[in-house]
Amino acid sequence: MTSTLVRLHRKLHSRLFKKNPTAIMMLILVSIYALGGLAGTSLLLVVAIEAQSWSALPLILGIGCLGYLVIESAIPSGENQIDVRTLASPLEAKQILPALAIIPLLTSRGVLALICAVVTAVVGTLMLPGAWGLLWSVATLINTAAAILLLAELLKAAISGASRANNDKKNMIGVVVVLLIILGFNQIRWDNVSPETLSPAGEVLGWLPIASAGGAVASLLAGSAWWIVAAKILITVATFAVGILSWKALVSGHLKNPNGTSQASAKPAKAKKDKGQQTLLVPGAPHTAGGYIYSRAIRYYRRDSRLLGTLIILPVMIAFFLFKALTGQPELLYISIFILALLCGMSAANDFGYDGSGIWSIIVSGTPVKTWIRARHLAAITPPMIFYIFTAVLSLILAPDTPLALLAFIASLGAFLSSAAIGLLFTSFNAFPTAPPGTNPWTDKSGYSGAAMLSSFGSLIGVWFPLAPGAIPLFIGYLNSSQTLMIIGAILVIAVPAAVYYAVQVLCIRRVEKNIPELFNKVVHWVS
Repeated sequence: MTSTLVRLHRKLHSRLFKKNPTAIMMLILVSIYALGGLAGTSLLLVVAIEAQSWSALPLILGIGCLGYLVIESAIPSGENQIDVRTLASPLEAKQILPALAIIPLLTSRGVLALICAVVTAVVGTLMLPGAWGLLWSVATLINTAAAILLLAELLKAAISGASRANNDKKNMIGVVVVLLIILGFNQIRWDNVSPETLSPAGEVLGWLPIASAGGAVASLLAGSAWWIVAAKILITVATFAVGILSWKALVSGHLKNPNGTSQASAKPAKAKKDKGQQTLLVPGAPHTAGGYIYSRAIRYYRRDSRLLGTLIILPVMIAFFLFKALTGQPELLYISIFILALLCGMSAANDFGYDGSGIWSIIVSGTPVKTWIRARHLAAITPPMIFYIFTAVLSLILAPDTPLALLAFIASLGAFLSSAAIGLLFTSFNAFPTAPPGTNPWTDKSGYSGAAMLSSFGSLIGVWFPLAPGAIPLFIGYLNSSQTLMIIGAILVIAVPAAVYYAVQVLCIRRVEKNIPELFNKVVHWVS
């Protein structure tokens, strides 16, 4: 059974990279970060050993293990082609566990982890005298086995049987975690990093399962009491024992119940009552076809991880800009208004693609295209618009230069109208199919099509054309303290995008009216 599953994985794995450019792009990105991190931790290891700062040793192993766990849980590669839930036949967990332990080593991330482990072991062996180097190598390999073969697989097994709702939550958490890691990484002052400053973190990690093996070696080198070394060794052994038993239990559960949590057990959605009757309308929406289309899209927003993946980034960005502004960079307050305004319209650049075959229900209902497009477009920009308004108000209150903040707000209004116009233009003229609802944003293949690339880069470029006639005199007027230029710029920066927005609406309505069948045919099938 083990050899059969391994051969099946290798055959399917080779096909993955031939048919999925996303996998190649993700491999390149992860490799750059992994090898860069390896260079940094190797240098830190050399400096720590020379300074005899032994607490940094478990820190190095812990960083590697934690990084692997975060990447595997937040940004799944999809390279592991053997899903336990598809093996729901008269099999026992003990029959397939050996294959499940080997397969991660055959993925690109498993190979990267092994390379990092070997290099870390070799560097430590060369720097440490005699048998200490051998002990370090053993600890490194044990730590790598715990990360790749046990903790990561245990984590994936625990979340793989979750329901659709839980998967969506997991996807959103993954997006936030990755964004926070990137922002946090950029905030580190590397000139202040040294083994001494990192020692407290190493002391803590040395007692955790992700670095207890390295912690035991560090305690031996530091001459700690025997019971401290024994306790860390016991933690390492217990990690493997408990982890293997838990993994076996989870795999057995997936074999017996491959569908995971029953959807029938999910709590039914509560419909809002309006004058004693149930309604799907959101508060304030009119009792019209447009009101119901708008309400449906708004209510579905929070249930679709594809949409939430783009929306959840906004509050994280706001918090980051606010933090930076309050810690010595107030100019980021003005920039934040502008960026949030630009992102509002870009979120509506493929409304029909996200709806997929669902737009057929609107087509056959006979709803006028004018009503349909405007309601759907408004629903797409409403959630990000709320964050934009919040950011604008916050910036006007906190900005040290109120006149400049007001000018930035005026310019951001034009940016909002311009981006909304470009988003509507692309969703009508450049609709493309997307991945099905519930797809992890990091494994979404739809973003690498030609239409998707055109939509992404076209939005970034096209948004400036309606904005430029007003933004240029507004900026020049501010630099030269010319009130006349600032007034002209303030008028044009709103009037021109507003006129373009109206013209685009008319153009898009005509386009969709004449090409509904072609539009539906483009987006009817999900990208798998």
